[in-house]
Amino acid sequence: MAAIDKCYVDSYADYKTFCDWAKDRSFITPRGAKVVISDYIFNWKEEDFKDGCVPIFNSPVIFDNYLYHNCDLPFIREWLASRYTNNLTGDLYDEITQVPTLPEFVPCRHVSVLKNGIGNMPYKSYNDYSRRKYGYWIVDIYLGNSTCWYNEEYDFWTIPFENDIHTASYAAFKNKSIKSIIRRIIKKWKLPVGCRIEITDRTTKWVLLTK
Repeated sequence: MAAIDKCYVDSYADYKTFCDWAKDRSFITPRGAKVVISDYIFNWKEEDFKDGCVPIFNSPVIFDNYLYHNCDLPFIREWLASRYTNNLTGDLYDEITQVPTLPEFVPCRHVSVLKNGIGNMPYKSYNDYSRRKYGYWIVDIYLGNSTCWYNEEYDFWTIPFENDIHTASYAAFKNKSIKSIIRRIIKKWKLPVGCRIEITDRTTKWVLLTK
């Protein structure tokens, strides 16, 4: 299934009903991120519906999972069924019916260096706007052939097929050392064994492996 999709309605009454239902509703994901339902709802007026269907929200899977378990509005149930029904079996996919949980894996205790980059700190360049020199490490993490996704607000990574909230496919760290990122991998992120971590700046690349 796609990670994010939109729900369309052609009635302002349906849109208003959903807004009223969503008011003050929120939930906490298995990773500890707070999801406020109304944050995902688009702001429309009644006249915006005169030309037909309008998208009322753009949602990740875990948001839709919450709707499946908590929202009985008929047009929402119909949309969920249209989006998450397996056409071969007629059943709904597990990602929508099963309550999300933390994935089970062996967390890493060590990190080995597969490729040494040049320097412990990122290359610093002068920024005309801030009138300062600073550099960024860009961190990409892979498990097997799949990309892990990062949540910048809560500083965690989701592994492939995990049902949680993420914000980007990479992380960026300003003026951080490689050593500090390795400590973060082990103590904060607690990544699974076998993750390949690529850390790059404008001039060099480090490659690490969790063990």
